[in-house]
Amino acid sequence: MALRRGRGYAAVNYPTGMNLGGDPSQALVHATTTGAFVVTLSSVDLGQGLRTVVAQCAAEVLGIPFGR
Repeated sequence: MALRRGRGYAAVNYPTGMNLGGDPSQALVHATTTGAFVVTLSSVDLGQGLRTVVAQCAAEVLGIPFGR
């Protein structure tokens, strides 16, 4: 049997989204009874700083300080 060498390629579909259909553009903003806001995002933070960026954008749009 001959030793064969080659190259392979693999791809993965990582579905995100609130409906598991792969739509990463969904977000829900909930107001709590304490006056804070909770942002539920359909994307996954894999180290690219998505949580910080979304929190900054939400704070700017809602007109509240980023620390809240």
